Amino acid sequence: MSFKRKLLISVFAAGLVLSAAGCLVWLNLPLILTPVIENRLKNVLRTDTVQCRVARVGVSETLLSDIILSSGVSIDTLQIQYGVKGIKRVQIRQILLSGVTIKAAAGSGGGLEIQGLEGVKKTPSTSPAGKAFHPGLLPEKIALERGRLILGLE
Repeated sequence: MSFKRKLLISVFAAGLVLSAAGCLVWLNLPLILTPVIENRLKNVLRTDTVQCRVARVGVSETLLSDIILSSGVSIDTLQIQYGVKGIKRVQIRQILLSGVTIKAAAGSGGGLEIQGLEGVKKTPSTSPAGKAFHPGLLPEKIALERGRLILGLE
């Protein structure tokens, strides 16, 4: 067997192994990203009660389901549609919230208090690095389907 033929077979085998590994990572991406997204939401909301499931990750869309942000806020599905506008630039096109349930009660100051989110401060959102939220990440459209607000009188 000639050297060129051995080299060709080796390159083909390496490409096949890398392709299989890439497919495995792509298929398991939702399992990989679920704890990452949960941790980010826990940091933003300053709570440990966040749970979610990454149902699908695609080139232009991500779908989260069974989201529990606190005892008073849950979301059946969160669909994020985005487009890539360069190597490091992503534009969020649309956020679709479906099956949002918010449980609230009259607060002491006359406003509404959402159950389980008492610890969330009303300060501008900042990233973990301490930089202000970038307005370029705001979506073009936010849609809400099948939302419920459950008011309790205490």
